[in-house]
Amino acid sequence: MASAPVISRIETIRSPKYPKGIWVRIHSSDGLVGLGETSFGPDAIEAHIHEAIADYLLGKDPNQLDIHWDAMANRMKVVRGRGVDSSAVSAVDMALWDLYAKRVKQPLYQVLGGLSRD
Repeated sequence: MASAPVISRIETIRSPKYPKGIWVRIHSSDGLVGLGETSFGPDAIEAHIHEAIADYLLGKDPNQLDIHWDAMANRMKVVRGRGVDSSAVSAVDMALWDLYAKRVKQPLYQVLGGLSRD
């Protein structure tokens, strides 16, 4: 029996073409990669992801989305919608959801509830 996948790597990407944007790629041990993004304050967000969030997430089951959201938000004392902490957690959460959608072989919009209109 194969072991459950774990988060094996967290990568941040920046582009000189979009200097305020930052992309987060979360790699799992089974070869899948999820992508998230945020903008504004990329230096601080990137540092926060690598210095605080990565310590928590690496080696964890990527499918435990709610557990990770709660842990990251509580650990970082996130005030939703404000600042570096919430931007970093948001980008990582987005990447985890994208990773999950790939694992279940569904489009992300479907995993999040489906189309709201044709």
